[in-house]
Amino acid sequence: MLAAHRVGVLVGRRWLIESISLTLRPGELLVVLGPNGAGKSTLLACLSGALRLSTGSVTLDGQPLTDIDPKEQARRRAVLAQANVVPVPVHAEEIAALGRLPYRESAAHSRTVVAAAMTAADADGFIGRTVPTLSGGEQQRVHLARGIGQVWPEPLAPPRYLLLDEPTSSLDLAHQAQVMATARALADAGHGVLAILHDLNLAAATADRLVLLDGGRLVADGAPAEVLTQATIAEVFGLAADVLARPDGRGPFVVPHALPPRLIADRRATA
Repeated sequence: MLAAHRVGVLVGRRWLIESISLTLRPGELLVVLGPNGAGKSTLLACLSGALRLSTGSVTLDGQPLTDIDPKEQARRRAVLAQANVVPVPVHAEEIAALGRLPYRESAAHSRTVVAAAMTAADADGFIGRTVPTLSGGEQQRVHLARGIGQVWPEPLAPPRYLLLDEPTSSLDLAHQAQVMATARALADAGHGVLAILHDLNLAAATADRLVLLDGGRLVADGAPAEVLTQATIAEVFGLAADVLARPDGRGPFVVPHALPPRLIADRRATA
């Protein structure tokens, strides 16, 4: 289990996140939601060990993250950041293969896992191409393959954790669905997957649990139907919405009301 215990990050006099506690369990797909600046990426950076905490602690399977060797951390959890810039002409499969660096294994096994991970991310068509020649969405799929390969399910291996920061941001509709289907499959295989999303409906259709942040604080944590209510959407996003039942029964479906032109102008003026 990957867990945050009353985690806080203070920068100057501002708390980016404050007193947040949550758990990511093996076999669970957890999606973190919230408006811009809510603290989602900061929370993920805390869970990955990339950011120093001002308060609280993070544990991995009951052990303080700070007590775990970085290479061992890399064998137990992978991170896909928002921005992954590769300005040099490295081949796509070389980026994907970085996910296997923490492991002591044969070159043949590494190639097998990397190939399977690239297929899972729909990036196998980019083999032989250099990363700068790929579009933003295509590059995102290559980096996703790296993360998938790093936590690839293997017999007798302990549960691993995959942390995804806006993994669908540059993708078309079909690939957004595919990414979340892959995340769902990894969770069903026994791993813990955390994803930051902005699409409430994609989150509701795929996640076991939703966490909603606002202003650096945890506002709600629970099943999609418990978190995505008219009241919480209005409170956190400042937006009226209808919350309907999906025809397939897989969570709620959110239909935002259109903002009136005057309110849009007001928001631009105060941005």
